Parts: sequence; structure tokens; C-alpha cells
Amino acid sequence: MKRIWWIALVVLSLSLSSCARPASKMIAISPGMSREEVIAAVGKPNNIDYADGVERLYYAVFDWPLDSSVSKYVIVLVDGKVYSYGAQSSTDEW
Repeated sequence: MKRIWWIALVVLSLSLSSCARPASKMIAISPGMSREEVIAAVGKPNNIDYADGVERLYYAVFDWPLDSSVSKYVIVLVDGKVYSYGAQSSTDEW
């Protein structure tokens, strides 16, 4: 029975980590960072958008164990450098 519990825990952990990142990783982001530095710090984005010379990297983040919900986070790059970043309202689409 313990073995099943541990397998379930490992599967759950892997599934959460594959699509969402801990919100604590986002404190590593700062203005002026390159795209490569961002990805090295927080990983590959869930989605990328290019429009009007601006690149947006979208991330799903969570505050587990404090909060089990997943939030949206966007990092805006202009000329390959971080211009702005932060939580995105839940009404905004990806």
C-alpha cells in the first residue's frame, strides 16, 4: 500500500512540474535580462507570442503548498531583453 502511495506522489509531482513552475522561480527575473537568461532561470515558457516587435513569454506558475491554484505570468521582451514582467489577470487569454 505504501508503494502505491509513493508512486502516486511521484506521478503527481511530475505532472505539476511539467506544466507549471513554482512562483518562487519568478523572483529571478529582472529588467534587462536576455531571453536566454530568462529561460535558464525559469525554464521553457508554456506559450510564446510575437507581435509588433515584442515577444511575450507566458508561464503557468503555482504557490504550492500555500496555494494549489495555477496563475498566469508573462514576461515581455523588447529587442531580446526583459522590458516588463508580472502576473497576468485571469481574464487575459494566452
